Amino acid sequence: YDRVMIYRFAPDGNGEVYAEQCEARMEPYLGNHYPASDIPQIARELYKKNRVRMLPDVNYEFVPIRPKSRVGQTDQFDMTLCHLRSMSPMHLQYLRNMKVQASLVSSLLTGNELWGLITCNHETPKHVGYEMRLLAELLSEIVATRISALESLEYSRVELQVQNLERTMVEGIAEDGDWSAALFGSAGRVLQPMDATGAAVISADRFLSVGDAPDKD
Repeated sequence: YDRVMIYRFAPDGNGEVYAEQCEARMEPYLGNHYPASDIPQIARELYKKNRVRMLPDVNYEFVPIRPKSRVGQTDQFDMTLCHLRSMSPMHLQYLRNMKVQASLVSSLLTGNELWGLITCNHETPKHVGYEMRLLAELLSEIVATRISALESLEYSRVELQVQNLERTMVEGIAEDGDWSAALFGSAGRVLQPMDATGAAVISADRFLSVGDAPDKD
């Protein structure tokens, strides 16, 4: 594909192009942010159920499927898990606006949550076979598993830092009746759990700061 991106979702649903590789002639999207409305919730639910979605040609002509029904009845023909299910006209126009003719999207799921997408775009029609789509699904599962492990490790690291900070505060109050030394006695103690470069506490007429923070005035 001409462009391959990892699209990462933030907790508020907005998205970011987190990683990218594309042809030199193409405008890079790396670092771009997009609102949550770009990918509606109903589409996100489909990405959870269909791990890989391929669009060979954005200008395809859809073929209507009419289920056999009795008079006065309407059958619900569910194509959720069908790879041949047509795509939203809005999504097709979105791709055309980006000058994309073909796409392949693979979901990155951590637990039951949609962490992000591996999105492949091509400037001309492109079809990939079933084996290649299986490989894309396997790759996305490997990447998602690695993401889950890294996030779990990071969560454990921050949790340990917070526990150490709490213990130091309790010890400071027990010994000196003052918690401030626990927070500001060591430059990195209060900054590390929040990945911050500076911090300040204002309490009554007291001002304490550490790292890169504004002065008292």
